[in-house]
Amino acid sequence: MKITGINATSVTLEWEPPECAQRGGQLVDYPYSLRNMQSGQEVIGSVPRGLVTISGLTPYTEYRFSAAYRNSVGEGPLINYSIRTDEAGTKKTKVLHWYAKWW
Repeated sequence: MKITGINATSVTLEWEPPECAQRGGQLVDYPYSLRNMQSGQEVIGSVPRGLVTISGLTPYTEYRFSAAYRNSVGEGPLINYSIRTDEAGTKKTKVLHWYAKWW
């Protein structure tokens, strides 16, 4: 997983699908959530491939992004990524922690 775009109010994350042998079936989509770690507010959705842009975020705030893959059998394990949005008017990015493993 990697951040391909970030500013004070939006983030774009991209990730690769799991290896074919680890999928357990044909991939359907990727359910995800983005939780504001201060307010607890959460954005939930799904995308057909490993790319999502989420806007309307609060500047200089820590968020936790979680995603899984879904196949015809059910959902795979979660990947988690913690980020902090930029301060208003800056282009600095701070990756706090990330962990990604598909099994």
